[in-house]
Amino acid sequence: MRQNFSARGLLIERAKMLFVEYQFEDTTFYALPGGTVEVGEDLRSCLRREFEEEASMQVEVGELVLLNEFIKPNPKVIAPQWKDGIHQIEAIFEVKRVVLPSSKMATNVFDPGMQGVRWLAADELAKVTYYPEVSVDWLFSGDKVAGKYLSKRYD
Repeated sequence: MRQNFSARGLLIERAKMLFVEYQFEDTTFYALPGGTVEVGEDLRSCLRREFEEEASMQVEVGELVLLNEFIKPNPKVIAPQWKDGIHQIEAIFEVKRVVLPSSKMATNVFDPGMQGVRWLAADELAKVTYYPEVSVDWLFSGDKVAGKYLSKRYD
């Protein structure tokens, strides 16, 4: 089983949230932008780097709003690196886009299975598979309490 620690960001603009779209075989799902924390890298730096790589976007990292942990010994939908199982811990922060004249919205670094980035409204999100597995209402609420912890084990 592989262990991974990542930083992810919640970015909402015009009542839509930014997600990364992935496809493996016949399954499509959405995850918050972000990724693996490199050795010696702090969480906020990781998140800024991942937004640059995945969405060509500079962000200001706000408060930690969720620590999400999941353990999947036998994942059904898997990235190739998860084939022997995954124990993932994600620090999820609120983020805001830093608006610059040169801001563009073109994905330039693709992870395995990554199709690009997509803005989803709450009603669209309710119809697709997305991660973290928290309620759509919580994701879009403006009054998140810092320090929420979610843990789920899939057997």
